Amino acid sequence: MLNYYLYNLFNQFKASQGFENVDLNSLEFQNEFIEWLKIQRVCSEVYQKALVLSDIPYYDIDSIEVGKGKYDSIAFNNSYGKLVTEHTLSFGDDFDSERIINSRIHVNSNGCPYAFIIDKSKRSHEFIPLDTNLIYTQNIYNAEDLYAFVRLHNYGNNIVIGAYGKIGDKDRIKKIEDLRKLKKDLLKNSYVEQYIFSSDNYAYFIKSKEEHMKKVKDRLKKEHLSNNI
Repeated sequence: MLNYYLYNLFNQFKASQGFENVDLNSLEFQNEFIEWLKIQRVCSEVYQKALVLSDIPYYDIDSIEVGKGKYDSIAFNNSYGKLVTEHTLSFGDDFDSERIINSRIHVNSNGCPYAFIIDKSKRSHEFIPLDTNLIYTQNIYNAEDLYAFVRLHNYGNNIVIGAYGKIGDKDRIKKIEDLRKLKKDLLKNSYVEQYIFSSDNYAYFIKSKEEHMKKVKDRLKKEHLSNNI
């Protein structure tokens, strides 16, 4: 799974630089990749500042980051936020089972998020409900992964989905367009978007309107109660 995580990061690096036919095993490419990871860390700090300025508590203990690994997580470095990710091997000795859950994000029929853990050694599995005030991710690896966030949002969960990088990145426009395509599937007037430029960095994100999400949850709760009377 670690190799799959690095493969995803390699692909993001290639897309940002406009590389097509490259030798992943070449020392030159690997050195450039390492430098890119360092640059991405700086870009992520700009992104995090944008979230803070927008009063988004991604660093809160009750917030959950989804699908990230050690080199591109923003929750891992704040020591409080939780992570739900299949890329737990990337954290190595820094793995903290209290904070990091080895799973994809799932959504049940009532719109509640949960993790699904399989223990092959014990031949057992476990469903873990995720009680959270915010679920977020950024710089996703596959556009298909975003649709779980659409479902979460439309069931009244607060979400943030974003992208960041350098303004000159070859994939900047595609990354933003992939996120903007989701807006047609989100409930009307239920979200806001921000597009921020700082020096040669950019940060873009779509976030739920908390007051709207509360109304959605209250309505769904009433519908659920009436259906069980």
